[in-house]
Amino acid sequence: MSTQVPGPQLRSLAALLAGTEASSTLAGFHGEDQAALLARLDDGQLASLLPMALGCDGLPLTDSARQWAHRILDADAQRQPRLTVAICAAALLRLSRRSTGTRSGALRPVDGVALLARCTEPGHERLQAPALALLQHCGLHAGASVEAGSDALSLLALARCAGADGSGTLASLLDGCSAHPLLRDELRLVAHWPLQDLLRHARIAELYPTEADIDPAPADLQPLSEHDTYLQFAEHALQQAAQRLQAIHSGQAPYIADRAFSIAEAGVLWRATRAALECDAPWLRPLLAQVLPPVCVAPTAARTLPSQSVAVALAKAVTAMPTPEAIAALALARSQVRHAGIARKLDRHLAAAERRLAQRPQLLLRLPVIAAGRRSLASLARALEATFVLGGEWALQDWRDACRQPALATLLQGLVWQLADARGHWIDAMPVDGAEAFADAHGIVVALQGRNRLRLWHPARSQPHLRAAWRARLIEQRCRQPLRQVFREHYLDARGEPADTAAFNGLTLSVATLAGLARRQGWHGDDSGQLMLAKGPWRIGWQLSAPLSHGLAGEIRSGRVQFQRQHRDAWQPVQARELPAVVASELLRELDLLASTCACGGEGMPLPPARMVRLRGRTLEHLLAAHPQRDLMTFQRRHVQVGHYRLHLATARASLAGQTLALPDLPARPRRWLPYDDAVLAQLLGRIEQLAERALTPPEAPIDETVGS
Repeated sequence: MSTQVPGPQLRSLAALLAGTEASSTLAGFHGEDQAALLARLDDGQLASLLPMALGCDGLPLTDSARQWAHRILDADAQRQPRLTVAICAAALLRLSRRSTGTRSGALRPVDGVALLARCTEPGHERLQAPALALLQHCGLHAGASVEAGSDALSLLALARCAGADGSGTLASLLDGCSAHPLLRDELRLVAHWPLQDLLRHARIAELYPTEADIDPAPADLQPLSEHDTYLQFAEHALQQAAQRLQAIHSGQAPYIADRAFSIAEAGVLWRATRAALECDAPWLRPLLAQVLPPVCVAPTAARTLPSQSVAVALAKAVTAMPTPEAIAALALARSQVRHAGIARKLDRHLAAAERRLAQRPQLLLRLPVIAAGRRSLASLARALEATFVLGGEWALQDWRDACRQPALATLLQGLVWQLADARGHWIDAMPVDGAEAFADAHGIVVALQGRNRLRLWHPARSQPHLRAAWRARLIEQRCRQPLRQVFREHYLDARGEPADTAAFNGLTLSVATLAGLARRQGWHGDDSGQLMLAKGPWRIGWQLSAPLSHGLAGEIRSGRVQFQRQHRDAWQPVQARELPAVVASELLRELDLLASTCACGGEGMPLPPARMVRLRGRTLEHLLAAHPQRDLMTFQRRHVQVGHYRLHLATARASLAGQTLALPDLPARPRRWLPYDDAVLAQLLGRIEQLAERALTPPEAPIDETVGS
C-alpha cells in the first residue's frame, strides 16, 4: 500500500524532472530503487508529478531524469489517480507541447480525453484554454477525413471541453464523415450528451480495434447500455447494417470485397452490438443473425467477404458479452465463412465466447434450438459446471422451458438440483417424469409448492449419507451424468470447513509432468515460483521451490497454498474459511488433480490428499457390491486388495508380495457401464474382475507375470 514520501524527497524529484537539480541524490536511483520509491507515493503525490513527467519531452535532461519520467508515466497509467483541475490543466498544456502520447507512439486526442475523464473536481471552465491548445495541436482542420472513429469522438469531447472556441468542431467532423454514415449518426447523437458521459464514451471507443480478444472494458467505464438513447441508436445502426448487407447479397448493390463498411463504421457496430449484449436487448437476437453470418461470406463463390473489420468487430463484441443467441449466430457465421484467416479468428472467438458464457449464468438455459448440437451441448455442460464457482440460480419456469427442447432436456434432467422455497431453504432433488416432478435421493417425490428457484447440487453442500444415497441411486438407475456431479470430489472436513492445505506442502513433483499439465489446466506461473489458477473472482496460488522456467527438468518441491479474491483490479489474500464452501472445494480439487498427477511417490515421501483416488475406491465399492467374489476384495485408502493381489487406485498397477507385476492385456469383453468417464476406473474394474478369478486358486510359489503389457 502506498504511503506518503517525505516532502523534501518529493521536491527533489520534481526539481530533477524540471532540470534544475541534476545533482539530486535521486539521480543515482535505478530500476528497483525507483520502483520502490514510486510505490510509496500516495495518489495525490503521484498526480502532482504527472505534468512535470509529461513536460520532459524536449528538455535537456539527464538520462536519470528521463528514466524517472518514464517510470512516473508508467505508474500513472497503472494507478490512474484522480486529478484536480489545476493538475489536469497543467498536464493538458504539457501534453499539447509533446510530439508523442502519454506513454509511446504519436500523440492522439484520446490521451487528453483520458486526463479529462480523471478530473471530477468542479470548475471545468478553467480547462477550456488547455483543451483548446491540445485540440489545435492535434491538427484538426475543416473537411478532414476521419478514418478512426475513436479519434473523432475524442476530438468532439475535447471540443466540448474547450467551450465556445470548439463549437465548429462538430460541423468539421460531420463533413469528414461522408464515407462513414454510421459514425456520422453516432456523432450527432453523443454531441448533446453531458461532458463526463461523452468522455467515457470516447474512452470506450478507444478499446476498438486494440481491445484484447476476450478482455472486457475497464470496470470504471459506464456501460453503454445505461443510455436509453444509445440503445435506440444501436438498434438503428444494426438495422442499417442489415439492410446494406441484404442489398449486397440480393444484387441490388455491387459487391466489392472488404468494402461494405469502413473501419470507422466497424467500430460503431462494435459499440452498438456491445451495448445491446450488455443488457441482453431482445431486439438484438434476430437482428444479429441478419448481420453476422452475411458479413462473413461473399454473395459469390469467392473466398472473400463483405467486411473483415466488421466480422471481427462483431465477434469481439460477442466474446466480451456472450449470449446463447449471439453464440449461435457466431457459430453459424463460422460454418459459412470461406476466408481461411477469418475462419481461424472466428474459431478463437467462438471458443472464448462459449467459455465466458458461464459468467452470465442467468442466460445459460436459453440455448436456442439452432445451437443445440453436440459441441454446443458440451459447451453448456462446461458452462454449468463453471457455475459451481461463479454461482448461478434460475427460475424453475425458465428451466422447464429449456427442457422442452429434447437435446437440452437430456442434459438438464440428468443432473441433481437444489430447489429453494420463499424462506431460502434448499432441498435436493432430481427430475422424474420429464420436467414436471422431482424426487429425492430415495426416490420420494418432493412437493414443489412455493419453490420457484433452483441451482445445481454440489457434494460440498450435502451431508455424507445423502452423497452416498445419490451415488447408489445413480448406479441403480445406471444414470450417466453429462458432467461430474454426484461422483465429484469435494474438499471439506467433517465440520464442513475447507480441508487443510498443509497436505500439499513439501511434496516432490515431476517438473516435466507438472509443466505440461499446469499449462493445459490453465495454471500460470510467475518469476517467484508461484503457480496460480483463477476462477472468476477467486484465485488459488501454490508456491514452488523454483519457477517453472523453460529447460527446467528433474524434480521440484512444493510449498504453501494461499487463496486470493479479486478487488477491482487487484488480488487480495483471504483465508480459506472466508471462501464459500463450494468455491474452496473446487479450487482445492484443481490443486489435488495437479498434485496427485505430478507427485513422485517414494519411501517416506509425503503424498497429496488424492481425494479423487478415494472417490474412485468408493465408486468401485458401489459397482462391485453384488459381485460373487466381493468377500475377496478389501478397499483401502489408496489400494484395493483382491486376494493376494494389490491394485493401486491411482495408477491401476498390480503387485504381488510387494513386487510390481506387468499383467497381460485384459481380455476383450463388453464395455462395462461407468457412472463417469475415467480411464483408470475402467481399467481398475477390469483388473479387479480378472484378479478375482485368479484369487480363487492361490499360487503355491511366486508367479512370473512380467510378460505382456
